[in-house]
This record gives sequence, structure tokens and C-alpha cells, in this order.
Amino acid sequence: MKPNLSTLFQKNWESNSQEAELLTRVFDTIERKQQQAIRTQKIIWSLSSVLFFAITIFTGWRAISSIISSDVGNYLSLVFSDTGIALTLWRSLVISIIESLPIIGIGFFLASIYLLFWSARNYSIRSQHFAY
Repeated sequence: MKPNLSTLFQKNWESNSQEAELLTRVFDTIERKQQQAIRTQKIIWSLSSVLFFAITIFTGWRAISSIISSDVGNYLSLVFSDTGIALTLWRSLVISIIESLPIIGIGFFLASIYLLFWSARNYSIRSQHFAY
């Protein structure tokens, strides 16, 4: 009886050690795949942040140069030089300022700032799970 019991324990021990080894390999493979997915996300979000940073610089430069070349400065100097006329004709002054602003350039600049912060936010949220 004892030899049968010892062989049963031996077979059970061997099968458990093989299952444990298999389970370890499965978990190692899952961990490697997760690390690979995290690295891929890290690369994608960092590249998108760099791209949106460059776009923000470009659109900001274009918006500032458009504002400088528009007549906004003349209208704003009128507001500070003759406030009585500016208060009397404030509606037409506001409409003139709005018409002279490069709205599309400012809109692109604000959209690029939003996209820059959005990608940086996604990078920072995902970086909590990154493996450095």
C-alpha cells in the first residue's frame, strides 16, 4: 500500500509542477504582451504630443502675425485715447474689432492648444500604467 501511495504522490507532484510551470509561462507571456502594448501607447502619445506642439507653435505664429497685420491696434488705441466716443459708439466699435480679427487663425490656434493638452493628458493618464 505504501509504494502505491508514494507513487501517487510523486505523479501528483509532477503534474502539479508541470501545471505550475505552464501557468508561469502563460503569465509571463501575458505580461510581455502588456508591456509591449504599453510601450506602443507611450510612443504613439508622445509622438502625437510632439506633433501637436509643433502645430501649436506654427498656428500661434500665424495668428499673431495676422493680428499684427490687422487693424485691431487702431481700434484699441481709439478705445484708450477717446473713451467718450468709444462708450457712445461701443456697439459699432465692438463689431469693427470683431470684423478685423482673424477669427479663423485664432480658432486654429485654440484648437491646436486643445489638441496639445488633450494628447498630453492622455499621455499622463496612460503613463501611470507605463513600465519605465
